[in-house]
Amino acid sequence: MRKNLLTCFGIKKNKISITFITVVGAFLGVIISIFLSLSSLFSLAFALSIILIFEIDKFLQEARNKNDILISKIIGIWIALSATLFGAIKQNFPFPLFWGTFLAIAGFLLFSFWRPSTISWIDKNLKGGLGVILSEALAGFAGGMFALVLITFLSTII
Repeated sequence: MRKNLLTCFGIKKNKISITFITVVGAFLGVIISIFLSLSSLFSLAFALSIILIFEIDKFLQEARNKNDILISKIIGIWIALSATLFGAIKQNFPFPLFWGTFLAIAGFLLFSFWRPSTISWIDKNLKGGLGVILSEALAGFAGGMFALVLITFLSTII
């Protein structure tokens, strides 16, 4: 069961599957934020992160490859959505749910694939579940802030 959860039911990791998991995670995040709240989405991402760090450590002790883990992408997109949707709503941006989600996905994927500076260092040097989750959480935070800057800039033009 652990393997199915962490690998998103055995999906092979490539750019298409990462994008697919990110979009599915964004859809789940939007559903959670509509029915609960954005702070609940962030809290759920935080709580799930702590649980997943230990589960990933157990998974990696079974001589598995950390490149098989895809569930961390959902944590990253939920963090990006939390920041972006909150900013889009506060800025009175038109269609905040649609544009905020779109920009959050784009920002997260940009930082998840590019992995600049600190994100790359964390991914390479922190071992185990902490490194996997922290690199994706940081990519989500950076992607969310990037999308938030874009929303703020575009709201002054519109």
